[in-house]
Amino acid sequence: MAKKQGFDGWSSGRAEWTRVRFDYADTYERELLRAQKKAGRKIGRAVVKERIANLIAENRERIGGGIRNNVSRSLGRNSIQGKGKISPRRKKAVRSLVGRDGTLVVLDHAPMAMIRETGGIIRAKDKKLKVIDRRRGVKVGKKNTFVKDGLIFEKKPYRKRQRNQAGKPIGPKPKQPEPRLIGALRQEVAIPQLPQKARLSNIAERHLKDYRDLFAQYLIEGTK
Repeated sequence: MAKKQGFDGWSSGRAEWTRVRFDYADTYERELLRAQKKAGRKIGRAVVKERIANLIAENRERIGGGIRNNVSRSLGRNSIQGKGKISPRRKKAVRSLVGRDGTLVVLDHAPMAMIRETGGIIRAKDKKLKVIDRRRGVKVGKKNTFVKDGLIFEKKPYRKRQRNQAGKPIGPKPKQPEPRLIGALRQEVAIPQLPQKARLSNIAERHLKDYRDLFAQYLIEGTK
C-alpha cells in the first residue's frame, strides 16, 4: 500500500468531491517491525535452549563426558557414561540477538564452535598441538608436568617420610606415586563434526516454521 494513498469520494457535508487519505501505511510498517522483533526474540531463545541441550546430550555420549570433580572421580561415577554437563562459560557462548531492523541472529562464540559445526583438521604451525584432558583441571606448563616421548605427564606430590621429634625416620619409606598421563603432543588433530541434530544451522531450520507462524500471529494481533 503506497504511503498517503487515498481516493476521491463524495463529502456528505458539502456538495463537492474531496480527497480522502489513509494513514495505514505507517501503522502497518510499525506493526510489521514489532511483530518481527517479538517473534525473533522468542524463537531466538528457543534455538539457544535447544543448542545447549544438544551439546549436553552429545557430551553425555562420551565416556566420562561432562564436568567432573574430585568427588565424582573418587566414587567412580561417570566411569561409563558422563552426565554431559558443560561449563557456564560454554553456555554463555551460545546467544541470540535481534537487530534494529528485526533480523534474528543466533551465535556460538566458543573457540571451537565453527570447526565443530563442519568438522575438520587442526594442524600445528610452529609448535606441536597439546591435547589435554581438561576435565581433570590440569594446567599445562606447571612445574609438576613434563613431556616424554610426545606424551604429557603430571607428577604427583612427593610423599615425605615421617620422622619423630629427634628427626629419625619412622616406619617404611613411602612409595612414590607414578606420574599420570594427562595428554599428548600432536602434529595435527581431527575434530569430529557435531551430530546433525546439534548443528546450529539445522536447529535454526527446524524453528523456521514456528518463526513464520509467530510472525504472522503477532502481525495480525497488532493490525486489528
